[in-house]
Amino acid sequence: MRRSPKTGIPYAEWLRRKLFEPLGMHDSTADAAVNTTRRNRAVGHEKGYDSVPAVTPLVASGGVYTSARDMVRYAAFHLDGGRIDGKPVLAPALWEAMHGFGLGGDYGLGVIRNELRYGDTPVRVLSHKGGGFGFGCVFIYCPEAKLAWAAMFNRSVSAPYRFGRKLIDGLLAARFGAKSPRLSATDIAPIRPTAALKQTVAGTYVGRNLTATIHDTDDGLRFESDAFEMHGPFLAVTPTAFFTADADHDLVAWTYTEAVGDLPAHLECSEGEAGVDYNEGPHDPKGPDRAEWTKYAGKYQIYQWGKPSLDVLVERRNGYLFINGVKLLVEREPGLFFTSDGEAVDLRTAVPTWRSLVLRRVNT
Repeated sequence: MRRSPKTGIPYAEWLRRKLFEPLGMHDSTADAAVNTTRRNRAVGHEKGYDSVPAVTPLVASGGVYTSARDMVRYAAFHLDGGRIDGKPVLAPALWEAMHGFGLGGDYGLGVIRNELRYGDTPVRVLSHKGGGFGFGCVFIYCPEAKLAWAAMFNRSVSAPYRFGRKLIDGLLAARFGAKSPRLSATDIAPIRPTAALKQTVAGTYVGRNLTATIHDTDDGLRFESDAFEMHGPFLAVTPTAFFTADADHDLVAWTYTEAVGDLPAHLECSEGEAGVDYNEGPHDPKGPDRAEWTKYAGKYQIYQWGKPSLDVLVERRNGYLFINGVKLLVEREPGLFFTSDGEAVDLRTAVPTWRSLVLRRVNT
């Protein structure tokens, strides 16, 4: 096991000494060798596979094996501001940095915040979720209500992400009053976007597992996205500040940044980690459409655990290459591309990659 040059000890051992032991989380480890010896460990599941590997590569972005009992201790640590049983584990300054959101937006050091209102009370709900390779977890906590909730599951990642939303909503409503919008459409004075602004902003946007489309209509701009659960007007208050309404009719703010050099235009959402980059639109000029790109176009597959897990299509459109609908925006050198959402696509060798995943060409 590799040792950290900063601490001199392996990552899993550091977590044991500095976090798990002080919190009394005796069933928790980030050491896969320890977890695989446990006879009562959970087994991961993935659709289409009889089994998944016992060792996850999600370290250190994940890969912690724990129990329901230990998650209670972990939740108590978060609800008490970095303390457990009244004793400090994390220095107050570090706790504040973790929850300070000093860079703006609603995503901090591993923590997502949602600013809500129940009755007349502003309520901050904090969370993180993630997973892969047969496992996942959702963790939500609200220090104001002394409420924390966790769900750990051994199946595909995204399915249970919304699991428990109504439970949390009901508990907060019982404590503070019915949920109500912090900001509604009647609280702002939108402008009527000019034809030039509509033409600039309209198009498709892509982000981390997110897609959205802004339509140019006779009535203004319209925002459509299943991922965001938002379908309705894209209200402009300035040429760079916009709002959409979520499922609870609460307005969500968006900040538009124009394209600069090789960087595409960007929409930053006020909620969570939900920024998206401009991908393509109806008024885009035609790209360079280089003849040598012909050899890259075609069908590919990404394999996982010895089986095809994702079909991939590289195609030419409007003078650019696209990979599963995402524009290969910049060719840094022949065959090395970067997409609209910042991912690398390396087609220079016989083993092409996208997001560092090997692409296997499908012969047709």
